[in-house]
Amino acid sequence: TGNVGLGWRLVVVIVHTRFRRRYAAADTDVG
Repeated sequence: TGNVGLGWRLVVVIVHTRFRRRYAAADTDVG
């Protein structure tokens, strides 16, 4: 279960980073 939890954490971090970049780009376009 440890490996599964670690993989899930990695996926969450990657998705969060993508959303953050997308929001940052949108904010820059609006600004």
